[in-house]
Amino acid sequence: MIKRQNGFTIIELTTVIVVIGILVSIITVNYLGSQAKARDSKRLTDAKAIEAGLESYRSENTGYPASSTATSGTTGEWETSGAAQPGTFLSALKAFGFPTGVPLDPKNNTITSTGNTYRYATYAAGISGCDSTKGAFYVFVVNNLETVSGASPQSPGFSCSSRNWQTEGDYVVGHFVNE
Repeated sequence: MIKRQNGFTIIELTTVIVVIGILVSIITVNYLGSQAKARDSKRLTDAKAIEAGLESYRSENTGYPASSTATSGTTGEWETSGAAQPGTFLSALKAFGFPTGVPLDPKNNTITSTGNTYRYATYAAGISGCDSTKGAFYVFVVNNLETVSGASPQSPGFSCSSRNWQTEGDYVVGHFVNE
């Protein structure tokens, strides 16, 4: 008489568990990757909107808003969008398209965040080897894009003879008042 086995062997169960584990790993990686891409897309959209707001501000006020941490407009200390002790990060732009305030990083979207941030600084003419005839300028930086290592290919970059701000963030843009 032949005995019939009911159920699965250990090898069959192990094979099924391994296949399910691989599928879950693939799905998780793809999901997390798409979330990071969406956050980076939001960061770049925010950066372009802030840049447009800064240019609108300049056309109305013949200059860019001063960063609240800059001493007499010469030091260019960074003011961040998510620092624990924030300044008035681009608050002057509220009248130029940001009625609820400046956008915060989508991953660290509270004012007490210290990780991913948007940074802004203003500089007096001639600082860091920049051409003084171009006037004062600002630099805006997005830190820590999740899907690129180093500078984003979409970053316009900004540098003068004594300083390259592109090394200070993943997306960098700057403009002179007289340009």
